[in-house]
Amino acid sequence: MRLIVGPPASGRTGLLQKRATEALEARKRVWWLCLPHQRSYVYRRMAGAGAVLGLEVLSFQQAYYRLLAASYGLRPILTGPARVALVGEALRSEAQTLPNPGEARLFARAVAEAKRYGVRPEHLPALDLESQRFKRVFGRYEELKASWGRWDYDDFRDAAVQLVEAARFEP
Repeated sequence: MRLIVGPPASGRTGLLQKRATEALEARKRVWWLCLPHQRSYVYRRMAGAGAVLGLEVLSFQQAYYRLLAASYGLRPILTGPARVALVGEALRSEAQTLPNPGEARLFARAVAEAKRYGVRPEHLPALDLESQRFKRVFGRYEELKASWGRWDYDDFRDAAVQLVEAARFEP
């Protein structure tokens, strides 16, 4: 894999289109990774040059899912609202009372942000009472999620990255 960079209209898409067409003509499968809103543009541009049998335009999240499905195994996905509900359960079990309105959503966002940067509950500093509370809630969330046998979006992204880094899949 190589990163192709350049200013707008510098020929990046044309270069990728040429490489994809060559691979498709050799009857290979092509995964074109892009942002979700670019999908129809890529298909339209590729179809303008001929048949595109074997081309799949995927978001990074879809690519992670495909890699894991083909090579590693999957767990059911814990969606955004389910994450908030599970964090709410972690808050309730930590304080023995129902969380305040919006509290579960706030903590769920904090959990997602921490996980996005690879921070685990045990890595968090316990500087004051609120950071200690967040650390406990985050840890409890991870325990509950594991007991349910679920992954959140950050878990399956991390698993896909580990799979690629370990080169334990066939591209």
